[in-house]
Amino acid sequence: MFSSKKAIIGSVLATGVVAGAGLAWANWSGNATGTGNAKARTAATVTITAATGADDLYPGAQGDIDFTLSNNNPYPVTFTEWTATTIVTSPNAAGCPSSNVTVNDTGSISIPVAAGASNLAASIDDVVTMLYTAPDACQGQTFAITLALTGAQTAS
Repeated sequence: MFSSKKAIIGSVLATGVVAGAGLAWANWSGNATGTGNAKARTAATVTITAATGADDLYPGAQGDIDFTLSNNNPYPVTFTEWTATTIVTSPNAAGCPSSNVTVNDTGSISIPVAAGASNLAASIDDVVTMLYTAPDACQGQTFAITLALTGAQTAS
């Protein structure tokens, strides 16, 4: 009887091992469906900062608008058009109102700005004119010109 108990226990153990192996083989494969997200970044405005360029203005002469550009975007931008609006004598010098300077107020340009560029020197050449009748008080003055640049992302 003792050996039949061993035989029964052995048989139960063997059945358990085979059943366990069968369970391992019987696991179902899994699948998943659903959604994920990809989010577009918001473009950062490229910053224009006035820069001191050459002192190329005098009565009757043309000069440049000098500035720097900083692009905090992870992609390059190329500017293709510009518009100037306000001209202010800086500091506001008595005897030299900003009306002594005119600006060709719009035009085409090509100014590429690399991704992450900081303080990239740029200029728009020969678009500022000092009137021939400008008074002596305009000597050494700086004229701040408000700019708007238009462009687009370019391929890296």
